[in-house]
Order: sequence, then structure tokens, then C-alpha cells
Amino acid sequence: MSGVRTPEPADSPDAKRPGWLTRVRRWPMKLGAAVGAAFLAWFVSFIGPKLFDEASHSVQGEKPPLSIAVVTDMAHFTSPADASIGAPEFLYSGHVTQLGAPPGGNDPQRSEERWAWAHKLGAVDAYTTLVRMKISGRSSTPVILNDLRITVISRRAPPDAWLISYLGLGSAQGVRYFDVNLDRRAPVATYVGKRNPLPLRVTDTDVEVIDLLASALRCDCRWTIKLDWASGSKQGTMTIDDHGESFQTSGVRFTSSGEPRRAIAWFRGRWMRIGPNGISTPLQ
Repeated sequence: MSGVRTPEPADSPDAKRPGWLTRVRRWPMKLGAAVGAAFLAWFVSFIGPKLFDEASHSVQGEKPPLSIAVVTDMAHFTSPADASIGAPEFLYSGHVTQLGAPPGGNDPQRSEERWAWAHKLGAVDAYTTLVRMKISGRSSTPVILNDLRITVISRRAPPDAWLISYLGLGSAQGVRYFDVNLDRRAPVATYVGKRNPLPLRVTDTDVEVIDLLASALRCDCRWTIKLDWASGSKQGTMTIDDHGESFQTSGVRFTSSGEPRRAIAWFRGRWMRIGPNGISTPLQ
């Protein structure tokens, strides 16, 4: 399937809510496992078209004068948000004893290879979802990108699923970004930096690349991206989704001591359960 772009009236009731929000989650594990929290990275530079040959899908529409290619497989691009994410983690509701070896083993340098593998198994992004969008106009007429917003389609408690994680992850490092916390009732994208780059101008030759990193700690959220645009006397909103479906990002269930209830990592050729003191026992 392909993504869907839905024109909406310019006077959409969604409101802008400025403000700063930074949330950092760290596991209390002796092996130092840590995961970046709510971040939205913005990379305003031109990336060669070859990078987008592997685009997950293109968002297209009938009237809005914008063309957007979307990439969600982290193996196909390098983002300034990578330092904030750390190695990607996933929630899996199947039988973990039947899982084969993950691509890249336990090498964090090859962790991005797990994205396609995990999603093919039906796993869901845990904590964070990274989306890259390449935005251009359809003609030489300039199109102004006025605002980027998040709409939460549904919100429920995190599932009682296995967290597919890693061992020995270092702590995340900060970069300049837009911060979006899906746990909030009305998530707001707020730029963390000296100057918000919006509005931006695009044409068929002037291209902008946007990396959007959304996070959730307490909810299993389905969400979409909304982009407000204006061109001459025309204006509207594009809705960007994931292969015709909403994006999905979920927190995990925790124990009373604040640790993930069920977590595993690939270690020395097998899946191992992660306990409060690190590795506990191999999965049978």
C-alpha cells in the first residue's frame, strides 16, 4: 500500500501549543542499558535522490502542490537523531523461543538492520519511531511549509509483550531537534534550538529533508503527521501516514521497581532474558 495524503481545510481546529518538553528514560541495569527519550530531529539539508530510491512509500495527492517521499526503514538512511535514539528496540507479542538470530547479532553498529526483520515479524517500535520525509514542490511555484503537527489517532495502555532489546548500550547524546511526546493528551512539536526553521520554502528544485522522531513511554499510540502548507492564494494540510496506516509507537509495561516486565537480548548466540541485574537465564 502507499501513504495517503488528505487535504484538509486551512482553519483546522488543531491548535499550536508552544513549550519545551524533554523526557529521558534510563534503565537501572548494571550493564548500563539506556534508551533515548522523546525527541524530534530536524535535518534541514538536501540529500541526494539516490537515498530515496529505497523510500518506503511516496505520499501523493490530487491537488496539494507538494510531493513527499517517506522512509521508515532505519537501514536506508543516517539521521542526526540516531545519537538520541541509540539502538532501536521493539515490542513482540509472539513466541520468543521461536525467534531466530537477529541480523547483526548484538552489534550496536548494525542495529539498524533489525528494523525490517522486526517489522516483518509484526513487532512494534518500542519507545521511539523515526520517520524521514523528503519534501518538494510539484512545479516552480513556491510552496511554504508553515507548520508540522502530530495527531494521535488512538491511545491505549502498552501491550504485555516482549521487549527486544540489547545489552551494554551507552546513554543517548542530545542533538538539536523538535520534541514530541506522544504520552501527552495533545502532543506538540517544539523546536529545541536557537531558531525554529519554520516556515520553509520548497519548489520542484528546492527540496527539504525532515526527520521526525516521536516517542512514547506510557501509551501504545497510533498517530499521523500533518503538514500545513500555503502556495499563492491556496492553503491546506497534508496528512502523512505509514503505508496507508497510522504510525505506531508504544511504551512497555514495567515492574514495580521500574524495569521492563519482559525483556530479552541476543547474547553469545542465543536469546537471553534481561533481569534487574543484567542477564538472568537463557530462554528455553
